[in-house]
Amino acid sequence: EVRPRASEVAIDLPLRAFVAAEYVSRTSRRVEIYRRLGEAGSREEVDSLAVEVRDRYGPPPPEVDNLFGVARLRLACMAAGVREVARDRDNVLLRLGPEAALRAEELVALAAGEAGREEGGEGPSGSRAWKEARYRRNLQELVLYFERGSWPARGRSYLEEITSLLEAFTARGARAVSR
Repeated sequence: EVRPRASEVAIDLPLRAFVAAEYVSRTSRRVEIYRRLGEAGSREEVDSLAVEVRDRYGPPPPEVDNLFGVARLRLACMAAGVREVARDRDNVLLRLGPEAALRAEELVALAAGEAGREEGGEGPSGSRAWKEARYRRNLQELVLYFERGSWPARGRSYLEEITSLLEAFTARGARAVSR
């Protein structure tokens, strides 16, 4: 099974995600936070580091929360077989690796909120942050269409919802394999 490594998952979203010098003044400490985020292999490790940083430096500014959110998204991408998260204006493109592309219809159904309801399945359901989801088969990418100009105000919640979508997709795949 070929899955992208963390360094192979490109993420480009209209969010500011970094550790500001005003929050963590020592460069070596900021570098250490980035290093540990890059090495985190699970959501639990990212969450644990987020708690540690909060305990040490106080409530984080939005850019730091976004950084941890991007780390969670990167892990969800790796598990789901998504090789890139790109943007096209206000829309998000999830570029799928070969294995995820084989299950593209399932991902589209989850993104559209159609899957999981009949099974009482886990993951996101009901109203979505995005207006529409479409799969471009020739490009092996799922396009999530967001309201124009909404990223500055709602970017962090969008980030969390995209992560939840990919985690639900991965969980469904794991359940299918275990049957």
